[in-house]
Amino acid sequence: MMSVSVILIILASVIESSSLFFLAAASFICGIVQRKFSVKVSVLFAFGTFIIGLILAPDKLYCFTFMGFSVYVIVAEYFRQKLNDSYKKGDEKQKKKNTKISFMVKFIVYHLLLALALLFVKIFTGIDISSAAPWIKSLAKVPVILGI
Repeated sequence: MMSVSVILIILASVIESSSLFFLAAASFICGIVQRKFSVKVSVLFAFGTFIIGLILAPDKLYCFTFMGFSVYVIVAEYFRQKLNDSYKKGDEKQKKKNTKISFMVKFIVYHLLLALALLFVKIFTGIDISSAAPWIKSLAKVPVILGI
């Protein structure tokens, strides 16, 4: 399964128009591993795929995208499993509470990954240098409503 995931990451680099599809498919294989085995095995699987992808994939940035997708899938699958455990018990109140907790944790994880990605883009692309340009400083004087 790891080799299929690495092949999907490599295909994402080769077939640019379907890159997100291939990366999502590779990370969903990580979710399959979690359902079949455990969370620990899934984390090791994702890390191993990431390392082998860094070695083999022509576009290294896709490996980081894969890892972000995989972290989200691992968290979502973990809480899906916990939610299903509460369904088996039959406690309706606990089921609603677990659904809300699951949604909030996935919401937080998604936004933390998004903030981390934006931070890395700012650091690695030098956007902070370009923000000192005169035309960007003039945009700061424009009212927020007009900017939106």
